Amino acid sequence: EKGTVEILEALESPNRVIFRTSTDTGQDTIQIEVETPDGIRGIRSFSGGQVTELNLSVRLALAEVLARRAEVAFESVFLDEVMSALDAPARQCFLRVVNLMRRSFSQIFVISHHSEIRDVLESCITVEWHPDGSTVEVA
Repeated sequence: EKGTVEILEALESPNRVIFRTSTDTGQDTIQIEVETPDGIRGIRSFSGGQVTELNLSVRLALAEVLARRAEVAFESVFLDEVMSALDAPARQCFLRVVNLMRRSFSQIFVISHHSEIRDVLESCITVEWHPDGSTVEVA
């Protein structure tokens, strides 16, 4: 839960993630709930952009916890179209999260159709489709 806080704060989200674990069925399960200013809600009750923010915070926090427990370092993270469900303000917050992630990952790969990501990353591979073949530019 603590790992999600920093990411959600960078995304300017007022929400907090709560993990509830259970072994009632004989299997370990994790239920994710979200504490909002208006109370606790299930993750399925949020909009697409909000779910993207919550998923991103949970996945990155879990990746860091698992790496520490396994005593290995995740060098790279791949984020495929995570900006697609975000509106313009949320995309700007996401770009701040990418900068925050540089502390934990030496390589961050972001696959996106949004050009503003180019301004945040140190290098960029741009692929453009053309009817007669694609072009690739590395900057």
